[in-house]
Amino acid sequence: MFSLKHSTRAQLLAATFGCVLLCALLVSVLVSRSSATDAQDPIDSFSVLSSSNAKGLAAMPSHVQSRVENLSRSPQLAQAPSKVGLAEFSNGQQVAVALIGELICAQGIESGLATCGFPSVAASGGTFSAAPVGCDGYEVVGLMPDGVDRLLVDRHGNGSVDNQIPVQSNVYSATLKPVSTVLMSVDRKVRVELPLGWYAADNEAC
Repeated sequence: MFSLKHSTRAQLLAATFGCVLLCALLVSVLVSRSSATDAQDPIDSFSVLSSSNAKGLAAMPSHVQSRVENLSRSPQLAQAPSKVGLAEFSNGQQVAVALIGELICAQGIESGLATCGFPSVAASGGTFSAAPVGCDGYEVVGLMPDGVDRLLVDRHGNGSVDNQIPVQSNVYSATLKPVSTVLMSVDRKVRVELPLGWYAADNEAC
């Protein structure tokens, strides 16, 4: 009798434990699925590539098509863009933004400057390119996420603001002094360090 009760009790305990474990697993799966559903795709941080703004490459002006096609044919990419948007600045400069494979790229139409990176990196301000303009400056093109409409320029790295540059359609384009510079969003949530001083030191022409 004792052994029967003991056996029945053990079975009940095992069944109860199994049910608790199963329930915990189910809750974990549901929470994981909910988190995955709620998590934003980093590419959604760039409205220049939203369905209302982006176009196929064929719909872009011929000079934009040419630049983006040359970029997409580079050995590092070697595939056609799935979406293309265009940032246009008040000085007439244009920068194309393209989704090529898993990368988001910015291609300066007049400058020829180009940069590509994963959307998660670009959303933190880490996707930019720079080229010297003579010996007195660097032309810089980079990407910024939605919500950043201008950048504060700190040429001393001490938090002081020397200038501001606009962000148009997730893109900034500016000529900066050849010194290491920090760019910050107004709320300081996005901060990127441009090592222009290091670049200048390697500029043999100067």
